[in-house]
Amino acid sequence: MRKSTFRPQLLNYNELISAAANMHDVNSAVAWFDHLEKENLQPNVISFNAVLSAAAKKGALDISVALYHRMEAASVQPDSYTFNTLISAGARAGSGISAAGEWLQIMKSACIKPNEATYNALMDVAAKHQESLAAERWFGELVAEGWRPSAVSWKTLVAASVNCGDLPSAEKSLKAMAANNFQPDAALCFKEL
Repeated sequence: MRKSTFRPQLLNYNELISAAANMHDVNSAVAWFDHLEKENLQPNVISFNAVLSAAAKKGALDISVALYHRMEAASVQPDSYTFNTLISAGARAGSGISAAGEWLQIMKSACIKPNEATYNALMDVAAKHQESLAAERWFGELVAEGWRPSAVSWKTLVAASVNCGDLPSAEKSLKAMAANNFQPDAALCFKEL
């Protein structure tokens, strides 16, 4: 019987890490990431982002932050996805809007421009922490930066107002949403009620 000479490449490991992340299996994602390094392969931004995604989906902020520091130590340049994922990890972990704001500042200091997904993640943190003013501020920044708010942006803004019990602001946002040709879905309208 012939012995296989196949040696997994970085792409193969990235696919395995991503598959684990899609299953919300942070332990397997980290294990594949560690195995990649043991095979003397250099992880790239895709490798780091995939394992960060797994950690974020579980709200494992400690793992996410440790991975970010490993990324820095490996001189791998983060991208907007990296920071969006770190902000989302913070939202799931309950770290609050100040931590999300810190990640935004780190992102900007790394000369990475926040995008619509960044602002949606920031607004999600605000909505989860009942900070409608922060959500409104980040929605305003999204527009000021030239991004067109998506249905997700509008829904997150409305959710922040509803979570705070600020129904007049929620109604105002729903009207603005409709004026911008976005129709709220039944779940959003039910939440407002």
